[in-house]
This record gives sequence, structure tokens and C-alpha cells, in this order.
Amino acid sequence: MLHWAISIKDDTSMVALKIDHQLLKEYFQSSISFCGAICEFDAIAVCSNSKIGKENKICKQFPSFFDDVIYGEIILLGSDANGQACDLDVEKIIKFLHLA
Repeated sequence: MLHWAISIKDDTSMVALKIDHQLLKEYFQSSISFCGAICEFDAIAVCSNSKIGKENKICKQFPSFFDDVIYGEIILLGSDANGQACDLDVEKIIKFLHLA
């Protein structure tokens, strides 16, 4: 099932996308790791384990939300109170990250 998520590139540019949480390994073409969360938006962050690409600058901007060093793209996914996949409020999160 597809849900709204946010892709955060290493330059901090963000784009909304629909993604199947169960196909993240295929999306990244490698194994994945949890690398952060924004609890107030029920958002969890995942990234590739392969460390391909540049260091993602969002980690330095928001150290309370993301691991210290992440390489390449980060995907923010929705996870409800029961741990089930859900849509993110994409507009609200992007606005929050741009204004913070």
C-alpha cells in the first residue's frame, strides 16, 4: 500500500512522494536503517546502510531529530501509535523543517 512520505536529499531539498513501506529495501537498493524521528508528526526516518552520496546536511540542522551523520537520501515515513504505516502531513512537515 502506498503512503505519503518525504524524501530529503543530501542538500536538504525535500519532495513529497508516495511509497510502499514494505519496499524500502528495493527503493534504496540496499538494506536500510532507522536514522531518526520527528515524534510530533508521527514521522520516522530511514536511510540506506550503504553510505552512498554526500553527508546529509539536515542532520546538522536538526540534531534532535536525526542521527549525527547520514549519507545520501533520507525518507520520512508515517508510523501511527500502533506502529502501522500511515500518510504523513507532508505540507506541515516541510513547512516546519523550513521554518525551524
